[in-house]
Amino acid sequence: DVIQNIFKDNKNFCLIVHSPGGQLNPVEKILNLIRRKFDRFVIVIPNAAKSAATMLALGSDEILMNKDSEIGPIDPQVPQFTERGVPVLIPASSIINSIEYIKEKIKSGDPYQIYVPILANIEPEWLDIANRHIEAGKEIAKEWLSNNMLKDNKELAYEIVEKLSSFKTHDKLISAVEAQKMGLKIKILNDEDTLWKNIWEVYYRAELEMQQSNFAKLYETTQSSVNQKIEIAKS
Repeated sequence: DVIQNIFKDNKNFCLIVHSPGGQLNPVEKILNLIRRKFDRFVIVIPNAAKSAATMLALGSDEILMNKDSEIGPIDPQVPQFTERGVPVLIPASSIINSIEYIKEKIKSGDPYQIYVPILANIEPEWLDIANRHIEAGKEIAKEWLSNNMLKDNKELAYEIVEKLSSFKTHDKLISAVEAQKMGLKIKILNDEDTLWKNIWEVYYRAELEMQQSNFAKLYETTQSSVNQKIEIAKS
């Protein structure tokens, strides 16, 4: 509904994003919706857009950032459950890397018996799922980047995706300057820029509102404000 109201007035869409990421499917749906309705799509990152949020940024035409803003690696996350049945998101690469780590430790002389209990808790199908998520994430990122921001340089688009997929840690900080050097179309606004001051005020006010009101999600436009509130159940 928010997008539909904006679509009536213009063909340009600007989205301010602050997110640690999540699963890829919702991001794909959001980007398809935006791209179907608007001719130009700009992402604004006041603080951080990591993981799947970085993927969304790759589908834009331009990214606005500050030198203190950050994006992150694009290795996808897959849902797993703790012993208490609580769902958590785990980087797919961590599942693969944990097996490789154990293999290397055994090769270096560690007795394999000490790793048997650990390996017993790893479901074989999760290795396949993790690999499929990683490959699918790369394919989608290459498609989005080469069809939009870097449609005039697909070779560079593929190179950037490989770089964003190769970091050792999922929470790696990639600054605006570093991302710009990779070849992404990023406009870096300085602290004194009037536009940046306005962006930061909107972001900071939204953060305060969410903290004080227990909002899980907050959607703001010039015409509407929609929120989803957290209610903590007491046992």
